[in-house]
Amino acid sequence: MKGSSIYKPIVSFTKNIVLVLLCALQVNVLWAQIPKSDLPPSPNPPRLVNDLAGVMDPSVVQQLENELVAFDNAQSTQIAVVTVKSIGSYEIAQYATELAHHWGIGRKGKDNGVLLLVAVNDRKVNISTGYGSEGAITDGTAGTIIRQEITPAFKNGDYNGGIVAGAKAIQAALNGEYVND
Repeated sequence: MKGSSIYKPIVSFTKNIVLVLLCALQVNVLWAQIPKSDLPPSPNPPRLVNDLAGVMDPSVVQQLENELVAFDNAQSTQIAVVTVKSIGSYEIAQYATELAHHWGIGRKGKDNGVLLLVAVNDRKVNISTGYGSEGAITDGTAGTIIRQEITPAFKNGDYNGGIVAGAKAIQAALNGEYVND
């Protein structure tokens, strides 16, 4: 039999094993946790608005804090806003998710928190939701909020306006009032 070889099944099997091992290694790297030392410590006393990058006016921080506390009291859903200077080489979605878990954003047992994270020097923004709030804020809705509400203000150097607009859009989405175009 010309062209056939008893080695073809062995080579094919070996290629499949190598492919499976490479995929497993890649998944392991993707799921590697960010060391707690690379995350900012939880605020003490706890706050919903944490301007660690120092880009917001203190009066705006306090006003937004009051609004988010009132929303949490009325809806039992926590929305937290965090600005940092940089997240380093980490992927922003993973950083936001781990920060939300590390800080305990959302009601215990409901996992209904939402984190708006802004990495100023990296020029990255992320909206991360707990399982209890991801029905109201899908990835598509989060992307629309970032593109239509937050980014235009940031492009004009208006961190206060972008963050406040983003927080209000998140509240509207959680109330079923935000239209995702």
